[in-house]
Amino acid sequence: MRRGKLVQARRHNWIRKVTPLEALIIDPEDKDDDAVITEVFKYEGRDGRVSAHQTRYNFRGETYAFNLSQTYDQLGNVNALTYPRCVQAADDCSTAAPPRTVSYQYNKGLSPVSASTGRAKPLTSYGDAHC
Repeated sequence: MRRGKLVQARRHNWIRKVTPLEALIIDPEDKDDDAVITEVFKYEGRDGRVSAHQTRYNFRGETYAFNLSQTYDQLGNVNALTYPRCVQAADDCSTAAPPRTVSYQYNKGLSPVSASTGRAKPLTSYGDAHC
């Protein structure tokens, strides 16, 4: 932690090997697999808000990383949000969806109006519109 903000978090997800003959296997070297998830945060947004977040997944020697970023307007509202994007070599992410960004606009600083870009069709919402 730096200045009371989380910079990095790591967790271990133990994946137990299951076999039909599990009770008969007595091998001290046959351990459960450990999937390690590491999250790293950058605070370069308005008033120290999170501007970037990377999640790394490491399992059996292979690591995959995904980046998410945010920008803010002058009032501190989210201006744009870039969805997690795989940042590995082209071969590892060849089937990944293209980057997608959701942009927000606000009506008098309130009621977000958003539009998305990327693989999905553009989406526009009108905040707190009531019928």
